[in-house]
Amino acid sequence: MLGSLLLSIIINTLVLVIVALYIPQGWLTIEPLSWSATPLLLALWAIFWLMYWVIRKILQFLATPINLMTLGIASIIINMIILYLFQYVVSQLDLGIAVSLGSIEQTFILSIIITLLTLILKKIF
Repeated sequence: MLGSLLLSIIINTLVLVIVALYIPQGWLTIEPLSWSATPLLLALWAIFWLMYWVIRKILQFLATPINLMTLGIASIIINMIILYLFQYVVSQLDLGIAVSLGSIEQTFILSIIITLLTLILKKIF
């Protein structure tokens, strides 16, 4: 159980780092993204994991009928909500790290990319 939890946090960390480094500038910006900010970034990843796996599961459960009617499009919208909520929570916590998202269209594509990367990494590990 603990190993699964740790693996889940590591996967989310990898996904955020990959997205922040390799997706075009302005879609998802995490400042500072350096080795010296590692303790703060680990706190950031833990917040993202908590939101992605707990709040997202609750929202998915509540939106199950809509998700069935829209053939899964509601899941992408839920991921977008989680990304915007993540940006808001990080800005309110004032950790010394800034997270910013691009436009709605960019966030929509970003949520699809994050979902696909998470699924791929889960299959690998």
